[in-house]
Amino acid sequence: NGMVVGYTGKELYVSEPFIPYAFPAKYALAFDTDIQGVGYFNQTIIVVTKTQVYRVTGAAPETLYSDTTGFLQTCVSNRGFITTPTGTYFPTTEGLAFTDGSTVQIVSESWITPEQWRDLSPETFVAAYHNGRYVCIRNGTPYGYTIDLSTGEFTSFDLSGTATAIYDIYHDTETDEVLFLTNVSSSYRLYVFEGASTDLPYTWKSKEFQDSVKYN
Repeated sequence: NGMVVGYTGKELYVSEPFIPYAFPAKYALAFDTDIQGVGYFNQTIIVVTKTQVYRVTGAAPETLYSDTTGFLQTCVSNRGFITTPTGTYFPTTEGLAFTDGSTVQIVSESWITPEQWRDLSPETFVAAYHNGRYVCIRNGTPYGYTIDLSTGEFTSFDLSGTATAIYDIYHDTETDEVLFLTNVSSSYRLYVFEGASTDLPYTWKSKEFQDSVKYN
């Protein structure tokens, strides 16, 4: 409805409708702990704090109100929070969470255990949304992951042959490219993800298979 929202600390600020530079203090909403991410789906503003997930609804700034979804998992990386056409995704200690403002679910639980997820260091994730995938890097490293949000297909990548460290990721909606901010030989550079004309080498790793064995 023409409102722009932003946050700092525990406060959610809402602009005057169609005046994106005016954020009257009287419209601010306070939450229990620091906000980790703000997204939206349809007419619902989604607010993820360090302790739980809230939804904010209302047709105008003066009528907005918040209530909790009851989901008590925290977002462990505010830079790993993304908004997609279907809702928002964010990393927790148990896995990748999704909410459209009504319910919250851990969408990764069918293909990765919480212990395996924590081994990926989700607290370091810096993420973007691209072509139906959650694309993230581990901040300050050349390592990252892609997760197909419709199938759950998980892929890891190692860009150490190109950059020693990646510090930011950005999806340019105009060109539909994912850009990485890297550090190469003490110089900062921008690289396009999957922008090379040749493929990188990889080692295929499958799950473990158990066959029947007959013992005498």
